[in-house]
Amino acid sequence: MSLSSNQKINDRLAAMTTSGVTSSFSYDPWGRLASRSATIGGQNYTATYTYRFGDKLQRIDSNFPGETPVVLYNYDGLGKRCLKAIGNDTTYWRWDAGYSVLAQYQDTTPDWGISGFDRFFVPFGHTALAEADLDATGVPANAAYTYLAHDHLGTSYYGFNQSKTVVSQNIHLPFGQRSYVSGNSPYHEFTGKPWDAESQMYYFPYRYYSPNMNRWTSPDPSELVDGPNVYAYVGGNPLSFMDSLGLRKTGESFNCCMNRCVGVAGDWRIVTACTGVCFACLVFPFACPACLLCTGMSGGVIITCLWACA
Repeated sequence: MSLSSNQKINDRLAAMTTSGVTSSFSYDPWGRLASRSATIGGQNYTATYTYRFGDKLQRIDSNFPGETPVVLYNYDGLGKRCLKAIGNDTTYWRWDAGYSVLAQYQDTTPDWGISGFDRFFVPFGHTALAEADLDATGVPANAAYTYLAHDHLGTSYYGFNQSKTVVSQNIHLPFGQRSYVSGNSPYHEFTGKPWDAESQMYYFPYRYYSPNMNRWTSPDPSELVDGPNVYAYVGGNPLSFMDSLGLRKTGESFNCCMNRCVGVAGDWRIVTACTGVCFACLVFPFACPACLLCTGMSGGVIITCLWACA
């Protein structure tokens, strides 16, 4: 894949070529992705993106082969996505007070009523420990649980049923492209975020991320907190960092505490030795990029590691 970007407009991706097909992108005055176009087999195709409430994607219209012609989205009063509609097939989500999805509903009726409670989640930070699918009775106690195994950034790699049998597997390239999928993919997928097959994007609470573009489709609401490129995903380092909301990169590799423990004396985050990875990073491996304060030095060896975010 080759990429071509226009460096004069805040690093917005202007065009990219994949397998001999060149896709072109345009943006609206807000810097949001407005259209995607390509010529395939001599036929021109276009997808357009419509927004509301400032930065909230409301609608996608596409005539690309294999893509859904029209997808609609809606959001609650706090800006969290609560609805995705394709014709009369509507998916609803209910959130907690933070940014964890608690329940999912599937409705095939054209009214505005919410029905079809079919899935609920067991949140864990920015991802989930388990997802449960209800049977025909609709009783949560009878739900079939899928327990998720994550990598160091919260991406769900395996799903296990209650018999400890693998029922799903998702393997991603570093920037989130799906390279292998088996079984029913979980809602909490790449860094714990849902994959929208219709839009070919991941939904984050503050914006959408396109793994095919390796970029966000709208500028960073936090502006330059992650550097001058407001479309870049985690500063181009997806192996070490993630972005739980679409606002700023956080986290390092699972051994971040060990890396912070061994180094040059004098920096409060980098000391001369450490007995091992601190407990805090075992529990919260994606808390923040500076997650360690080592104390309790004895004979030049750190014997206690305390978690501290700087």
